[in-house]
Amino acid sequence: GLQPARQCPRVEVPAAAVNCGDGQVPQQCQPLSNGLQDSQDSDKQDLAMRVPVWVDKGALRLPPTSNTPLLMVGPGTGVAPFRSICWHRAAVGQQQTQQQKQGLEQSGPAASSSILLFGCRSPNADFYYKHEWLRLMQEGALHQQHGLVVAFSRYQPQPDQQQLLDMLQQSQKQQQQHPDEVQALQQVDGMLAQAPSSSKVYVTHKLRQHGAKVWQLLSEQGAWVY
Repeated sequence: GLQPARQCPRVEVPAAAVNCGDGQVPQQCQPLSNGLQDSQDSDKQDLAMRVPVWVDKGALRLPPTSNTPLLMVGPGTGVAPFRSICWHRAAVGQQQTQQQKQGLEQSGPAASSSILLFGCRSPNADFYYKHEWLRLMQEGALHQQHGLVVAFSRYQPQPDQQQLLDMLQQSQKQQQQHPDEVQALQQVDGMLAQAPSSSKVYVTHKLRQHGAKVWQLLSEQGAWVY
């Protein structure tokens, strides 16, 4: 059977401690934000945090064949379910490759043309799962060149696609060299690589910029949209 957890054996929480700037935390955010803040305090590093976890059946449904491309739009924490979908696609591809080697299938997995459009503040703020995307592109879950399109809303100038790939490669190397330093809990409060820009870029801008590729996926390849 499929075992995507073997390739990604980590549960990560895309969350941040909320602080309004005056030291006050909104009442509706206090339980989670206070717990996150405690985990960052040096004098409380050894305190264990108990987090209840349960599994519910998801509402997203995948195409019947893994060769159907996907167009996924997930800014911010909305990218979390697409990460699991991509790892599932990677596991399916590996299974098909193994079956081809054993003579159970005539051909291996088709090259993916799936695209994920993601949005965050900057390369150093809210760029969730940054160290994983390049591997998912390499393993065929996403298009190898433009499978990940990112809109950095408060970072100028916007990197082109090759600069983004270089950024992902560097992040992947850092994760491989220092795996223990990859934080499962991403503390992003106040982290910005550059000063906020007056001309912000969002996922909608990237959709227009890559309109030809998007239209090709939809009209010619029958992509499913999420």
